[in-house]
Amino acid sequence: MTEPAPILSVASRPEFIWVRFKAIALNGIFSAHTRRSYDRALTQFHAWYKPVEHGPLSKKVVQEYRGELEMRGLSPSSINLQLAALRKLASQAINNGLLSPDVGAEIAQVRGVRYVGTKAGTCLTQIQAQQLLMLPNPSTLKGKRDQALLALLLGCGLRRSELAALTVGHFEQRDGRSVIIDLVGKGKRVRSIPTPSWAGAAVDRWIGAARITEGKVLLPVNKADRVSGTGMTAQSIFEIVERC
Repeated sequence: MTEPAPILSVASRPEFIWVRFKAIALNGIFSAHTRRSYDRALTQFHAWYKPVEHGPLSKKVVQEYRGELEMRGLSPSSINLQLAALRKLASQAINNGLLSPDVGAEIAQVRGVRYVGTKAGTCLTQIQAQQLLMLPNPSTLKGKRDQALLALLLGCGLRRSELAALTVGHFEQRDGRSVIIDLVGKGKRVRSIPTPSWAGAAVDRWIGAARITEGKVLLPVNKADRVSGTGMTAQSIFEIVERC
């Protein structure tokens, strides 16, 4: 039986081959954010990778690239993202019969970079979260909308893309409490999320004032403080949070 051809062979049209393999790797990634991150990571790898110098893609090549990234002083999270993108590239190549399963298994064994110490993160304290929630002016329609937006982010831990897709139909009363049901998130995973009473109250104030009975929960509000659209984007939600 003939072995699969080495990935990224330089025998013919290497640029065409690379574009093809990257497309295969990115195909099937449902999250737009993850797809963009992997696309950027694979583009950076391609800028470094010289098939004539390094040879076909292998565990050794990936280990050399990891060493290069460490020498550049990249953070562990950035390096691990690069390695995850390469693992995805290898696994998809195997699935398409373009890379030996043995080579793919070896690439999967390349370890990520360990975090040293405790990652502090950028979490808000309870007082800071309360201050953030109180920033919008509740006497305006826009303020009620922004307060509901922040309450759902803080109280339910939604991603901004999930929040942009949230509809009135996602809310149900179960066992005496409000629940967001059947929310499709990252990787097409479906989950249900309990809504804290204070977050639910903020949503009720907003949809009551905006007279929303169906469709998207969050809607654009114009300068005249009136609803002016049928839905918000993840980017517009990000900009509101950033301003606050």
